[in-house]
Amino acid sequence: TKAKEAFKLFAPEVQADISFRIGLIDSTSLKYIEKIANQLGTHVPRSEVPAFHRSGGAETVANLLKGVSKDGTRAVMTSLEEKNPKLATAVRRKLFSFEDLSRLRPSDMQRLMREVDTAQLALALKGASEKLQEKVFGALSRRAVQGLRDDLSMLTNVRAKEVATAQSAVVEMLRKLEESGDIILDDDDAEL
Repeated sequence: TKAKEAFKLFAPEVQADISFRIGLIDSTSLKYIEKIANQLGTHVPRSEVPAFHRSGGAETVANLLKGVSKDGTRAVMTSLEEKNPKLATAVRRKLFSFEDLSRLRPSDMQRLMREVDTAQLALALKGASEKLQEKVFGALSRRAVQGLRDDLSMLTNVRAKEVATAQSAVVEMLRKLEESGDIILDDDDAEL
């Protein structure tokens, strides 16, 4: 939380540079963290310190960007695309999850549903929470809901990888529609 607040204070160019550097960090030797802590006057007992600490990567960058404005996020993502496309792709995947569909307004959910293949949606919903499923059903006609429920009931012995692939495809469509301004994701704390 504090990192998000501090991150917002930087200019977009600096946010992009910070994101790039944090994104490249996989793990940090706690030996170095201990040295820094000792220099700052904090005592860190060696017996309680593991060898490495997960301190960066795409997930950390995505969490920081979730606290920044859309324009700021776009600027950082554009810079990351130029510097390291692989990192940018990983961050983009972490920025949106399938559960983010629950943040859509009903009209935006309907717009997304028009773009998604029904069979793919059924497969994606197989791994979704009941709350999200109901939100999706609420955006569809009764006939479409019945067809989707039938498709869901017929899906048995589905691999988690298949569900994840279908969810990724729906998230990719969500991202494209959000970037083009066709739909709007509400804030994380918005009421559903």
